[in-house]
Amino acid sequence: DFPGRFKDAQHGQDFTRYRLDALRNDANLGQGASNDFTLQPGQLFSLYNHPRGDLNHAWQLLGIQHSGKQMQALEQASGDQGTVLFNHFSFIPHTQTWRPTPLAKPAMDGPQIAMVVGPPGEEIYCDEYGRIRLQFLWDRYGQSNDNSSCWIRVTQPWAGQGWGMLAIPRI
Repeated sequence: DFPGRFKDAQHGQDFTRYRLDALRNDANLGQGASNDFTLQPGQLFSLYNHPRGDLNHAWQLLGIQHSGKQMQALEQASGDQGTVLFNHFSFIPHTQTWRPTPLAKPAMDGPQIAMVVGPPGEEIYCDEYGRIRLQFLWDRYGQSNDNSSCWIRVTQPWAGQGWGMLAIPRI
C-alpha cells in the first residue's frame, strides 16, 4: 500500500486533486448584486465592458440569495410603489472546477459497546493471539457469528514483560 492507505498512486493523486480543488473553491470567488430573478446556482453568465479587461469572460454562479419588498403589504407605505426584487450572488470563473468540501470521516471517541460472537456451539472463540470477534450494536449488517468483524484485541488489566494476565471473554 502507498502512504495514505491507497491501493495505487493514482488513487492518492486523484484524492489529493479533489481535496485541493475543494480547498481552492474561494480562491477566485466574486460577488455581485442584481435584480434579475432568473439567476440560478450553476448557471453561466458572461461579463462585458468591465473596467478590468481580464474579467470580461464567462462565470458560473455558485449561490444566490433573493430578497424582495412588497410595499402594498406594509401599512405605513404608500400603495403606489411596486414590488422590488433584488439578489446577492457569488460566482467563480467557468474554467475553475468547483468541488464540495468533503465530509469529515467519522471518528469513534473511546470504547464501543459490543457482544462477543463466534460459531454456533462454541463457548470460547479466539485466535492464537487471544483476539476475538465482536458484533457491534451499531452494525446493522453483522450476522452475530464468527464473520461479524475482524479479529480484535482484548483490553487486559495487567500486561508487562514477564508478568500479567490474559482474560478471554466468553461468547
